[in-house]
Amino acid sequence: VLVQNSKVGFAGYSVPHPSDPVVHIRVQANEPTTAVAALQEACETLSRQCDIVLEKLEQVLPEVKRDKIEIDDKLAKMMQEEDDDEEEDEMVEEVYEEGM
Repeated sequence: VLVQNSKVGFAGYSVPHPSDPVVHIRVQANEPTTAVAALQEACETLSRQCDIVLEKLEQVLPEVKRDKIEIDDKLAKMMQEEDDDEEEDEMVEEVYEEGM
């Protein structure tokens, strides 16, 4: 998607080491756009394309929709737990700072 954009002169990526969760992305954009804007546009386009494919799958295979709902629920629960943990960490820091 990114390479097909006429505003992009070059796009590439590298993975320094397969066991590290790191990807280096290089984008050179043509004026008047920026590399960040081109990358963001490509991500949004790719997300919309994935949504279209998912909708078509859900129409043909109802179990895909059930799975998606289940996954969304699990993700929401995980995000809430993460937020709760962060709030708890902040409270501990405040108590620690007050004690000093």
